[in-house]
Amino acid sequence: MNDKVQAFLDAKKGAEMQKKEAKKQQALLDLGLYEKVYSPLPAYSEEYPFYEWDEAGQTGRYYKKAVVPVTDEEYAEILRYTTDAPENGRHPIAMTLKAIAIVVFIVGFIAGICYAFSFDVVGSYYSNRADMDFNFGVAFSYWGTTFIVGMLFLALSSIIQLLQDIKNK
Repeated sequence: MNDKVQAFLDAKKGAEMQKKEAKKQQALLDLGLYEKVYSPLPAYSEEYPFYEWDEAGQTGRYYKKAVVPVTDEEYAEILRYTTDAPENGRHPIAMTLKAIAIVVFIVGFIAGICYAFSFDVVGSYYSNRADMDFNFGVAFSYWGTTFIVGMLFLALSSIIQLLQDIKNK
């Protein structure tokens, strides 16, 4: 293989490994799998950006988060048991669309019932009585429309989540 091609491939592989390692480090930090390394100086620095109050010593201490070292096998198992890890998480837009679909189903069902009860204005005007009739045609038209719109939102939510799952593999 040409030396330039080999150097290019090695650089790309190295960049990909660094990206994967940074994602792993951030996931472990987000899951709280880190140790606190305290600053030797009592002042803020960019290296030690976090602060906590020490009740015993009645002083504040700056620290940085050092990720607990884990193997690739341990990391894969951690991800398998965590639902909020980035690789196993649900896409926020997919969750929002699913919530909208549920709201559409509920509101549409209630609206179908409400609008299906029609007040017989003409009958009450001439006979001095008010009849409440349930009109199934109106109810089914609302329910059908609600079903179609809600299913479209659910389908779009599923498509986005499947794309996210494919991306995460």
